[in-house]
Amino acid sequence: MARVIGAGSVFARSEAERLLLELLRRAGLPQPRMNTRVGGFEVDGLWDAERTVVEFDSFTFHGDRIAVRRDRRKSARLQAQGYDVVPVIWEDLTEHPEVVVGVIASVLAVARERPRGGPRR
Repeated sequence: MARVIGAGSVFARSEAERLLLELLRRAGLPQPRMNTRVGGFEVDGLWDAERTVVEFDSFTFHGDRIAVRRDRRKSARLQAQGYDVVPVIWEDLTEHPEVVVGVIASVLAVARERPRGGPRR
């Protein structure tokens, strides 16, 4: 089991993660590796080849000043390492799922067009 978890399999810890995976599956988009480590951080979802991360933000777990500051620093450091970071909030996931899926699809498409190891646009 540790090997599967360490490999960053497609397992979801939260309802938001399960919902996102289902929306991506329905849209025919690739599944990210969930709850895996990249660039020195644990991220909610990762598309390796596209160097794209999805991070869930919620007031429950990210609603105080310390958490907001930590999340912003994490995103900035991942971006400095060449990762696109897509923040997702529960309200968008449940009330505007098509927007969330559309944004992720667009970010992945742009990332696929980028030369591997090349500059970000």
